[in-house]
Amino acid sequence: MSQSNSNNQRNNRNRSNKPNNTNRNKNGKNNYKRNRKTKQKPLTWWQKFLKSIGLLPSKKKQTKRPSTKSNKPKSQGKKTRNPRPQRDDSNANYSATRLYIGNLSYDVNDYDLEELFKGVGNLKSAQVAYNRHTQKSRGYGFIEFLDPADSSKAIAVLHEQYFMGRKLLVSAARERKEKTSAEEAS
Repeated sequence: MSQSNSNNQRNNRNRSNKPNNTNRNKNGKNNYKRNRKTKQKPLTWWQKFLKSIGLLPSKKKQTKRPSTKSNKPKSQGKKTRNPRPQRDDSNANYSATRLYIGNLSYDVNDYDLEELFKGVGNLKSAQVAYNRHTQKSRGYGFIEFLDPADSSKAIAVLHEQYFMGRKLLVSAARERKEKTSAEEAS
């Protein structure tokens, strides 16, 4: 037992000879991070150049800002977008022979559209809608058949089929509104 007591006394002496932990503040909390100085990497020539003309942001320590969050409900702080109103199609007239073709690839031209629908029935016309300023496709077009039976067959066969990497939307097109002479003048 005397040997273990002497070892304990030696250990206690060694511990007591060590200086107190200088990284502790009055409350006993560790101030290691506050006392530690970090070594900064030297600036590259490009960073030195940017710093000389005032474009390199300085790396000052940012102080903790007070919280800007409030107890307001989320809907008061943000602007909400109103959803698009539903289109009223109750008065719309749909053509029996004209079809709307949506979700077209932007590479499709009139000839490609005509070739696709030629196998379904007799076509009267095939048109892809283009932007009038850039002359690029707008991603949709119209087909007109001679027979209304062919147009309903085309909807059944080609709706949601893939063409040039995109799934087609094929539906009946609304009738065009005829412009009166007063509307054309304005």
